[in-house]
Amino acid sequence: MANAGPWRVARKSLISNREWYGRTFTAYSKHTDRHVKTRHFCTEIIPNIILDNYATASSSVFRYLGIGSGAGVADIHILRELKRRLGSQTIEVTIIEPCSDLIDQFKHNIRQEGGDLSGMTFDFRQCTFEEFRRGCEGARYDCIAGFSVLYYFSNLHDALVWIYSLLTTGGTLVFLTTAEECVFTKTWASFPVITNDNQNNLTCDVIIDQLNKIGAKDVKSLKLKAEIDVTQCFDDKSEDGNLILDFITHTVNIRDSAPPTLVADILQFWKLMCVTRNNKIYVNNNFDYTVATK
Repeated sequence: MANAGPWRVARKSLISNREWYGRTFTAYSKHTDRHVKTRHFCTEIIPNIILDNYATASSSVFRYLGIGSGAGVADIHILRELKRRLGSQTIEVTIIEPCSDLIDQFKHNIRQEGGDLSGMTFDFRQCTFEEFRRGCEGARYDCIAGFSVLYYFSNLHDALVWIYSLLTTGGTLVFLTTAEECVFTKTWASFPVITNDNQNNLTCDVIIDQLNKIGAKDVKSLKLKAEIDVTQCFDDKSEDGNLILDFITHTVNIRDSAPPTLVADILQFWKLMCVTRNNKIYVNNNFDYTVATK
């Protein structure tokens, strides 16, 4: 591989361009079965954990905080089930998401639910976690969920301590991170030139260790098995393929901006770990849920 050092300095991280992030996430979502698998976890497993702990709470209002919720696919599954089980109890939802396009998609997905989410109040904050933190005073939540967001915290321990402080007694934390065998984790580890810091390779073991250190209770992880169809990534003319390539490498327009040998090496790396079925190329997209209570 050619020396990519100068390019690394000029590389544009996906999180520096919120609108491009939204486009890449949308393309990725179309080509993974992660969201289908998420439905089972977020309607059958996660709500059980949340409500088993919430049963000891006495508040008449259930408060939910979503951090970096994207289009809200996972959050909506959880909220739908909480609404069903809590009946007429008030549910107040706060969503932190810096990308306006993803907030619009979240709102559209709520409308698609019809009456299933009726009676809930939604407060959408178009801001980063740090921006929310600076303006957050006195709020407490019964469930805090962060799906694929912990990679972006500059100080993980400090962020987790603060998030944990926002939980009510009996409250539940739910985090989602890429699994060790996932294409994201393996690509970031094998090509450090596409990362700006060491946070990208967070796995559930790191999260569990940090949560144990701050005194969280009942800390455990759950495996979500999924795949991504990356077939179009091997076609340099494919818009979706290029967007998926950007999303996995977390780089804006990597095919046109990076040394060609780097892109070729990444694609070859994916071929070595792929599964081919019906002329489609799939790579591992496993995730780990980490849950804890207070």
